[in-house]
Amino acid sequence: MDRIFVVGDIHGCYDELLELIDKIAFDEHDLLISVGDIVDRGNKSLEVYHFFRDLPNAKIIMGNHERKHLNGVLSYAQEIVKLQFKNEYPEFIDWLKGKKYYFEIDDVIIVHAALEHDKKLEDQNDSILCGSTAGEKYMQTKLKANTFWNDYYFGEKTIVYGHTVIGNYPKM
Repeated sequence: MDRIFVVGDIHGCYDELLELIDKIAFDEHDLLISVGDIVDRGNKSLEVYHFFRDLPNAKIIMGNHERKHLNGVLSYAQEIVKLQFKNEYPEFIDWLKGKKYYFEIDDVIIVHAALEHDKKLEDQNDSILCGSTAGEKYMQTKLKANTFWNDYYFGEKTIVYGHTVIGNYPKM
């Protein structure tokens, strides 16, 4: 792979995804990694799913929205996606079953939402990695008030994540 790009929380915004892909001049020698939440909210979740499913040089990490579908926890946004996918919905669920909760390359770890600073990567709780409600509630009990998980992380590898917007710029 020549270049590696990480994109976060697409949420069914297919046109914007294509605009981004065009801006970075993404090609078959590059790797595209999604931190998850490729579906729900936007009106083109099916197209985003097809894009990642059919792109051989792409990886997707399990986000809390994918996990909701996988676990059958369907609120309004997920019910709409289920209707949009029609007969492809079971195929989408099967596709999700093979997705990991983190991806590690060189000096970078990619997760959807968070990780526990005091646990090895392979011992992390999936609900925390993907930012499920249960994972977020657990982290609130573990961390001091008004702090975020990355305030406690001092590992050697850079963590790339999505899920929660903090400030106007990426935090390293």
